[in-house]
Amino acid sequence: MEESSKTTVLEVVPKKAIRKRRTREEIELAKKKEELQKRKDIPSISLSIKSEKKKVDLDYLRDRDRELVKGIFKNFEEPGGTMRFNIRLHKGDKVEKYELEDGQIYTIPLGVARHLKKNCWYPVHAQRQDSKGMVSQYIGQKVHRCSFHILDTIDLEELSSESGHIELIPSMLY
Repeated sequence: MEESSKTTVLEVVPKKAIRKRRTREEIELAKKKEELQKRKDIPSISLSIKSEKKKVDLDYLRDRDRELVKGIFKNFEEPGGTMRFNIRLHKGDKVEKYELEDGQIYTIPLGVARHLKKNCWYPVHAQRQDSKGMVSQYIGQKVHRCSFHILDTIDLEELSSESGHIELIPSMLY
């Protein structure tokens, strides 16, 4: 009697490498890197595509944050009072001192104005209970300490608030 046995052979197929689509800038930087590495008179140079791109973005942000804007400072925590603070927006910048009085018009860099508008708040915590009866804590309200209302330009980012509600005030000129 002959017994026939069947064996199954499984073949392991390697997964194909998943490649991310690269931008035109990334492709150009990669080509420059290859050209520099082919040259024999220059030692091996390692160029990072991401670091080059980040450097360009940071330079743009630094220049944009240095643009001067004119606006009114509002102090909600101490109406009529003054606020003194030091700020350094980007690495490598000098620390700048500011003293702003409530209701006065100032010309300051856009980065400082944005900081006063968006980052000067403290949280009021609240608690909620989920369906399982577990209590969790969350930020119930943001209490703004101060604000800076820009008069020069209208920035769409500044107009949109967290609630998405824009309040329109009729003009007194008519």
